[in-house]
Amino acid sequence: MYLKKWFEQKESLLYGQVLDWVVKLCLLLMAISFLIYVGGGLPQLMDLDQVAQNWHLSLSDFQRATHRPLAVGWQLREVGLSGEFICRLCIQSLCSASLLSLVLVCVKFYRHRDWIYVAITLANLAILGLAMGGFF
Repeated sequence: MYLKKWFEQKESLLYGQVLDWVVKLCLLLMAISFLIYVGGGLPQLMDLDQVAQNWHLSLSDFQRATHRPLAVGWQLREVGLSGEFICRLCIQSLCSASLLSLVLVCVKFYRHRDWIYVAITLANLAILGLAMGGFF
């Protein structure tokens, strides 16, 4: 009964609408960045043929076969503006799409002085933030 009432509230609609817009924008940017990457519009760290030939390997085997250190996570920014960096940035933006929605819902809960929901939303944001940072 209570769950049905929650889904009818404006907070859930706000969360869904913002999430929908952010996800669509991130998917569009991801498609554009992939086309730029494959089309050679940005410098590539590795030749696409080399990636395709070694696709079946694990990460450590791939690194040994290609003789290249791989940037993982946010270390990609150290390699400069490359096709790999732009694609990875778009993927990470898509993964963080729910954070923006949660922040807006948290603000709405705060304005209504629903302190328990503010606490729950802040805890959810903290867990997602820590997971994105690689702490889990």
